[in-house]
Amino acid sequence: MVRWQHPTRGLLAPGCFIPVAESINLAGELDRWVLRRACNEFSEWQSAGLGHDALLRINVSAGQLVTGGFVDFVADTIGQHGLDASSVCLEITENVVVQDLHTARATLARLKEVGVHIAIDDFGTGYSAISLLQTLPIDTLKIDKTFVRQLGTNTSDLVIVRGIMTLAEGFQLDVVAEGVETEAAARILLDQRCYRAQGFLFSRPVPGEAMRHMLSARRLPPTCIPATDPALS
Repeated sequence: MVRWQHPTRGLLAPGCFIPVAESINLAGELDRWVLRRACNEFSEWQSAGLGHDALLRINVSAGQLVTGGFVDFVADTIGQHGLDASSVCLEITENVVVQDLHTARATLARLKEVGVHIAIDDFGTGYSAISLLQTLPIDTLKIDKTFVRQLGTNTSDLVIVRGIMTLAEGFQLDVVAEGVETEAAARILLDQRCYRAQGFLFSRPVPGEAMRHMLSARRLPPTCIPATDPALS
């Protein structure tokens, strides 16, 4: 997820500037810039011997998914930076997909032919979550943070997480939990066989150079809990 290091306001979250970009028809150019920049930096890390077992995850907006030439742009950008397409994962929210399901399905099918991974972001918040699993060529579900943050104190969230894990297992999909902020939530996810997670427990957003150092050390900040799976350690 892109952040903007503003010269006077500091690090800005996406919600502070992406709506502005959309309102002046620059969202598409911003998306393309993010993809180019991310692939370039990821390629530099790999050239330095870092991140060869990592997966580069990039968010895709509604406009990009239905824009002609998007698939070719993705393929060309990945190729220009010498990356293996299987090392790139494009993340699309449920709501983005349902805005134009026919076009989204066709675009995702072509992206799969390119070789990239496809993840459904914020899974569980849309009204058509289960039907998407039946019709779209996806690899990963990302459990929305609203069902993760209160794990350990909210029994309803645990029921939902268990249900998503069961669905993922039935469809043979990977799962990533979003918004993990406490050790209690992380341990509950491990108990539910969810071995991949992201959130402030592990790290807040960091600049590329800081991430490079983390990859070099093959570790995350010391707040991380011990785990047998490398995705949580």
